[in-house]
Amino acid sequence: MEAARWKRIQELFHQLLELEDSKRSAFLDQHCADDPSLREELEALVAADNEATLDFSEESAFTDESATAELADQNLGRRLGHYRLVRLLGEGGMGLVYEAERVDGEFEQKSAIKLVRTPWLGPQLLERFLAERRILARLEHPCIARLLDGGTTSLGQPYLVMEYVEGLSIERYCEQHGLSVRQRLELFLKVCDAIAYAHGQLVVHRDIKPANILVTDEGVPKLLDFGIARLIDTDSMSAELTMVSGHAMTPEYASPEQVRGEPVTTVSDVYSLGVLLYRLLAGTLPYEFKTRVPQEIERVVCETRPTRPSLVLPESDVDPARGRRRELRGDLDTIVMHALRKTPQERYASVAALAEDIRRYLACQPILARPPSRRYVLGKFLRRNRASAAAAGSAVLALLIGALMAVWGMLAAQFERDRAEAEAFRAEQTSSFLTNMLSSVNPDYSQGADTELLKRLLEDAAERAPLELGDQPSVRGEIESVIGRAYLMIGELERAWTHLNVASELAAAAGDQQRLRHANLALARHAAFSRDPAAGLERLQRVLDEADRLPPADPVRLQALGLKSQFLMDLNRIAEVEPVHSEILRYSQGSSDQAVIDVRLGTLLSSTRILAGQGHFDQALELLKQTRDEAERWQDPAAWRYRQWAASLEAILHLMRQDYAAGIPLLRQSIALQEQHFGPDHPFLVGEFNNLANALKSSGQLEEARAPFERALSLAQANHGREHWMSLQIQGSHGNLLRMLGETEPALLSLREALTLARSSLPEDHPQQGVIRRALGQAELAQGNRQAAVPLLEESLSILSDLLGPEHQETVQTRRALAEAQAAPGAGESARQ
Repeated sequence: MEAARWKRIQELFHQLLELEDSKRSAFLDQHCADDPSLREELEALVAADNEATLDFSEESAFTDESATAELADQNLGRRLGHYRLVRLLGEGGMGLVYEAERVDGEFEQKSAIKLVRTPWLGPQLLERFLAERRILARLEHPCIARLLDGGTTSLGQPYLVMEYVEGLSIERYCEQHGLSVRQRLELFLKVCDAIAYAHGQLVVHRDIKPANILVTDEGVPKLLDFGIARLIDTDSMSAELTMVSGHAMTPEYASPEQVRGEPVTTVSDVYSLGVLLYRLLAGTLPYEFKTRVPQEIERVVCETRPTRPSLVLPESDVDPARGRRRELRGDLDTIVMHALRKTPQERYASVAALAEDIRRYLACQPILARPPSRRYVLGKFLRRNRASAAAAGSAVLALLIGALMAVWGMLAAQFERDRAEAEAFRAEQTSSFLTNMLSSVNPDYSQGADTELLKRLLEDAAERAPLELGDQPSVRGEIESVIGRAYLMIGELERAWTHLNVASELAAAAGDQQRLRHANLALARHAAFSRDPAAGLERLQRVLDEADRLPPADPVRLQALGLKSQFLMDLNRIAEVEPVHSEILRYSQGSSDQAVIDVRLGTLLSSTRILAGQGHFDQALELLKQTRDEAERWQDPAAWRYRQWAASLEAILHLMRQDYAAGIPLLRQSIALQEQHFGPDHPFLVGEFNNLANALKSSGQLEEARAPFERALSLAQANHGREHWMSLQIQGSHGNLLRMLGETEPALLSLREALTLARSSLPEDHPQQGVIRRALGQAELAQGNRQAAVPLLEESLSILSDLLGPEHQETVQTRRALAEAQAAPGAGESARQ
């Protein structure tokens, strides 16, 4: 229906309501003589009004402010659906809010009902309102006030039924309880976690401000009106919820793109959170408006650079202000100002990234928004270890500083990765041990590669741990865990196994279940690095048994399930993988924990591999795009790991479309990033070089595929041994390449050796038993040995069909190869049959 007609109906309807019943028919005769449908619509509205449980019109509710109190009183006691309005809680830019009680007798429930301030909804807007209401109703988070129900009155006015929250606005709560800066940040982090969860559900808040965040007596923040600004984004306007470029918002907390009327994304909420954090820390807003004219609002929000929070604290209480000013100066100023960048691309890429920097600040760790200069990282280290630094003599401290200056980047990357467990260290003993370890390092070692330097550091730590911490098994266990995981990350698998075993034994002896879970998880991860899925499942079972007693979304539990799915995939137990994937994706949704995010992204990627292997390429591509989108939403785009992820995912997308020209350079980029950060011989690179080689082979660049195949095979055999299934897989692929290059004799030698090793070292039902037989059968056929080729291909088809199913791409390739062999001249009648 056109806006002009709606307006005409509205005007006539209000006039009708002012007339006595006896005069309404004549009024309709006069105004609707030439438009019978208009008369029908007006009569229907009058009839609906007579039956309505709420007797107010759009005009009296929303344009006549003097009537608000009278209207509120009139509505008390009225029934709306299953609820009765009990008392007026307040009035905001979006409408009137009432306390309501459920009266249908099914159960008792106190709720809040918001009568949304907006013109009547036409059919299209009503459909959108109802659809988005259903989306918001699915948000389930302890810090989000739930949307329970909603609809429209008989006059078309929207209403929302929400969880009733009793508390103070977050700003008033902080002031009344005298919260310190640290306490305010910890409270703010809970808000960030809730918003990050909603972003994971593809819901943007759009109106973050203190009034929309109530804190209960227990200190739990509850976010209100989640996404409602979008639900009512029409041409309405109020004093509080201003319209700029046709979009509802609270200007003081709106992002530049919001006031310009541009698309609103999750980073728009990052900006609003920056304004909220500014207010909580500095006690004021980053800017103010001289007028509420849209042009003034846009100018201030888009062009005015806020003053740093530390410089705007009130001067009335000088000494406390100075103390807080010192506390805000530096990292907190940087965090807030980074969130308030005018351009979305320059802000934190996600709410999770903003929260991560705040957590780093609270832990005295370097923040991501600040360039990691040596002086800065060193200062953070010393602040984390004040006691040890003070106790050290000047000569020892000078030596320590020299060592730190040489290895600061490497240590930041490694030990910051392990911050969750590092926080559980017994601070004095652990920092003292690490300090002594570092102070003994020869600065000349910094001339070598970072990996070599870290190996020397770890060797020194491994020697000192049992000697200096023998009487402190708890602390030693923590150190052994750090050493073991560090060795794991640089690919020293045997040494990693030794130290992780010690950590597990010490945790078990101490009865420390939390440390034991982490130690056993690390041992299972060692099996993943070693590509030993059978051993991994066995080690992981201890973690999973314990994890069943943890909350479903616990990071340790989800990491364990992630490893389980990886092991099951390696064992080709695909039917068992899919329910594990479903559970991970269900409980990881919305988490801002980096370890959980990594598990979620890995699970999505593994699901893509399964779909592709089953021939469902369209579904695989769609899921791969979702994986890329989630990676962009949760990862810091400046981090090397994200850049590697992005390159790898983009490469897979292109390769699945057979766009080798675009995909292969991205694979090379991913490899270069991993070589740079892990070194040239890390186990991670086995799969990367294998993928590159296969992509080159598939694109017809056979000679170019030789070098990456040889590199992958060398790395696999060095890291896992010649009889490992991954080594045999790559040896088979390399032999197949040699056949395609016409080098049949070397291909036969390599493939016969691979089959001999597979028969002796792999289970009979391992997929590589079939894949290697196929490669050897094709090589025998190329050599003219048809009688040898056909039985090998028949065995391959039987194995792969049983294991993978008749439609799997490996089975299909084998069926084609067998058909080619059977059709070849001289294959023999029995072979053709």
